[in-house]
Amino acid sequence: MNTRRSKIIGIFVFIIVLAITLAACDMDDPTNGNANDIYDLTINVEGQGTTDPEPGTHEYDEGATAKIEAIADDNYEFAKWEGSVQEPEEPETSILIESDETVTAIFEEKDDDDDVTELYELIVNTDGEGTVDITPDYSEFEEDTEVDLEAIPSDGWSFDYWEGDVANTENAETTIVMDDNKEVTAHFEEITPETNVYQGSGDEVIDIDRPGNQENYLIYIEGNSDERYFGVQGLDKDGENTNLYVNTTEYYEGVNLSSVDDLIQPNPTEQLEISAETGDDWYIELRPIQEVTEIEPDGSYTNTGDYVFKIDSGISSVNIEGNEAERYFGVTSYNINFDESDLLVNTTEYYEGTVSVDTGMRYFEVNADYGDEWIFNF
Repeated sequence: MNTRRSKIIGIFVFIIVLAITLAACDMDDPTNGNANDIYDLTINVEGQGTTDPEPGTHEYDEGATAKIEAIADDNYEFAKWEGSVQEPEEPETSILIESDETVTAIFEEKDDDDDVTELYELIVNTDGEGTVDITPDYSEFEEDTEVDLEAIPSDGWSFDYWEGDVANTENAETTIVMDDNKEVTAHFEEITPETNVYQGSGDEVIDIDRPGNQENYLIYIEGNSDERYFGVQGLDKDGENTNLYVNTTEYYEGVNLSSVDDLIQPNPTEQLEISAETGDDWYIELRPIQEVTEIEPDGSYTNTGDYVFKIDSGISSVNIEGNEAERYFGVTSYNINFDESDLLVNTTEYYEGTVSVDTGMRYFEVNADYGDEWIFNF
């Protein structure tokens, strides 16, 4: 009886021990359904850049979603992901971890042309006296920029035409589209004022209108056919003497320069005081300075009496002959703006000689008796 009971107890103990052993083994079994599997995510890089998390191998539980980001270096840009990512075209994406995975972030070098804005140069020239307003006021413009141009003439000048790829070559205000390097020129032409004519006889004081309100102009005078006394004196706005144009007892015809000088004669002539015998006719023209005779300083130039002429280029010297009648002979040179002058010849005897000339001088005023010939040898 005791033996049977012992067997039963032994079997019971064996069963309990076996159950405990099996339970312990089940807890240590890695294939047990209550524990997740671990998988590797390998991140590679092609090109210049990095990732977050950084390139390499990272462990994730099965079923986890791994967030990854591609970060390009300078001068590179993200192109795409290779691998089982959810959004392969986006630098920030994710991947579901269900097995070992390998992904690669692809970076490409930037094309320099993509980041460089094409700039075109605009060169604006002027021909004549005037300026150009540019809006916007730059020298270089982005491609296809429309630029406003306005040609503004100086006093005594007018706009003529545009040369270049502008929208309208005949309008002072126009536009240009900068689709290439461009060069344009605004051409201006000088306005020639009208000649003002005055005529009469005997003594008279007349108010005059200077041509184009010019301070420096030409005055042509003819008179004293009776060969008695003939004088023409300029007066300024205050009645003060300016230029003495004529003072003779012989018939007179000549061209004088009416000019101003900051030191000697600062005010322009506004009136003419004419002294002539009763009934003796006189004739006067006030000519704009643009009507002056212009010559090329090459060879010889000959004329007679009082006269004014201009040379088209500078000289350093000139040989002058004149005053065979041995009365009065004078030559004065002026620069282009009439603010500088030189007395080259001043004599009552026959003259022949070479004089130095400032290269900036352009106008020459000759004072000689009517009909007396003079020569300039250049």
